Amino acid sequence: MQPSSASGEGRRKRPRHSIFNEATIHGTLPWSAKQQRRSLLYRFSPNYLHFAGGVYETSMPDWVDELTPAQQAVLEPPYIYDRPIIEDDSVSIIRPKRVRPDGTIREE
Repeated sequence: MQPSSASGEGRRKRPRHSIFNEATIHGTLPWSAKQQRRSLLYRFSPNYLHFAGGVYETSMPDWVDELTPAQQAVLEPPYIYDRPIIEDDSVSIIRPKRVRPDGTIREE
């Protein structure tokens, strides 16, 4: 515990972020501040639990077409084989050719 004084020394600043986990019910109010609000969506599925695309079917909204290829790669559902790799410049992506379990190689 930090000691506090009349001058405010030792007080902690409140964080400017929140972390929600999947066990939390939450919502937001309409944003009315002048600055832009940003959200972070973090999804994790260990690669050994989801080996192939197609099992988890999803469709993306139309606005996804306006994103860069790197941004679109981040939004892909979980799978292990042939995932795009985002380069250090955060813009370029590579799609490595890998041998699939059935012995075939993914073609470009």
